[in-house]
Amino acid sequence: MNLAQYLVKRAKRFPNKTAVRCGSDTITFRELDIRSNRLADGLRDLGLEPGDRALVVMPASIDRIAVFFALAKAGLVEVPADCAVDPETLSHIVEETSPKIFIGAETHLETVRTVFSARQGPSIRLARGVSTESEFINLESVLSNRPEYPLYAADDDDTVTVLYTGGLRGVMLTHGNFASICSAWSMINGDGDPDTVVLGAVPLCHPYGITGLLNISMYQGQTIELFQEFSAENIVDALEREHRSMLYVLPDMLEPLISATRRRSLRPGSPACCIVAGVLPSPKGWERLHQLFKGEIYDVYGMPEAPLCAAGSSGIASKPGSVGRFVPGCRARVVDDELRDLPSGGTGELLLKGPGVMKGYLNRHEETKRILENGWLHTGDTARVDEEGYLYLVNRASAW
Repeated sequence: MNLAQYLVKRAKRFPNKTAVRCGSDTITFRELDIRSNRLADGLRDLGLEPGDRALVVMPASIDRIAVFFALAKAGLVEVPADCAVDPETLSHIVEETSPKIFIGAETHLETVRTVFSARQGPSIRLARGVSTESEFINLESVLSNRPEYPLYAADDDDTVTVLYTGGLRGVMLTHGNFASICSAWSMINGDGDPDTVVLGAVPLCHPYGITGLLNISMYQGQTIELFQEFSAENIVDALEREHRSMLYVLPDMLEPLISATRRRSLRPGSPACCIVAGVLPSPKGWERLHQLFKGEIYDVYGMPEAPLCAAGSSGIASKPGSVGRFVPGCRARVVDDELRDLPSGGTGELLLKGPGVMKGYLNRHEETKRILENGWLHTGDTARVDEEGYLYLVNRASAW
């Protein structure tokens, strides 16, 4: 299935509901569906074909989300990069992915221009907000006048995005990967409250941002509020304003948020749910978070190669020091140096298998064979799993 179906379905069910809010800009689900259709149609008119790759360097915005779904609708593969990417890293990404098109924003073109002037870049270059004199084509001019677009009939194994890790390897994630992740999260957390506003401080080029904000939130029909840059004060403002909110954060955002909330008083139960990726929880850590955030707190374990593997919540049966249980569909083994399975409680390398595990590394066949030996992802993380299936991380080699 094409994951853009989530947007199509929400546009039919909640046509006039706000889908995305970013500053003073808002767009409804129906408007977002139409805008992404017009862009997908325009990209087809430019001669792009399913499977072609699109390099995307854009800040958080409504158009950033429209671009993601337009590319999926057209069967194109998004290659997102951080707006703060350095020239060397971006040059490597361009060389390895050979994108047919670039999509960006006028405010973040300096590094892109540097890289494109030094090497051959994509021949089609679009950017939001550029003038007619620019070497980039204004994104708005590419949108067609046709509000409907037939979804590309994607197979579950079709790549939808290539995410670059700290090791500069391109992780290929598929339509099927994200579909399984959305389904697994709903099994854990229910179908979600459609009145919940999801506060997204996580960059949309980050595995956690793509998984939680672009996919799970759309799957559950929730309004997304984007922040163009991380500001603890702005997030606390939103927490005070929204009656029901879900907050996605990364570990390095916690201390500024804790400091900001100490200076102000949040209403009880705000946020209704706080989801933290990459934290190794401790009893004191849970207690500290609960003193500030009175709602349910989830700790999520994942990595670019498998964005959602395990989740633990203070609101369900949990154990101190554990990141929770594996999500539905995710199988796990803990093995010794000889790849022999260890009994419950044994400490060794964690191996994972399931529909949420990546397709492989782009252009790295031998490395893919090694890390996905017999379909089992070698995480490099040292862990143990108790008799009840709770995961405890001893040492992390993988990272978001």
